[in-house]
Amino acid sequence: MVTASILVVVGILSTTIFENGLRSLTDSQMRIVATAVANEQMEILRNMPYDNLGTTTGWPHGALQASHTTTRNNQTFT
Repeated sequence: MVTASILVVVGILSTTIFENGLRSLTDSQMRIVATAVANEQMEILRNMPYDNLGTTTGWPHGALQASHTTTRNNQTFT
């Protein structure tokens, strides 16, 4: 009975540790993708003429939308 209880506790702990590891891995992958999307948008801005660097509704006036949404790996980034 004691051995069975110990095995159950060890099994629950190992499952919890495994789930936390998978969650951490998924979060890390999403951060890497988000960083890549942000870098891509910054490169677009770096290659634009200086006079166009502004939003269509803001000041200074420019060619950019105030918000941009893109989807990568079935995840939407704004």
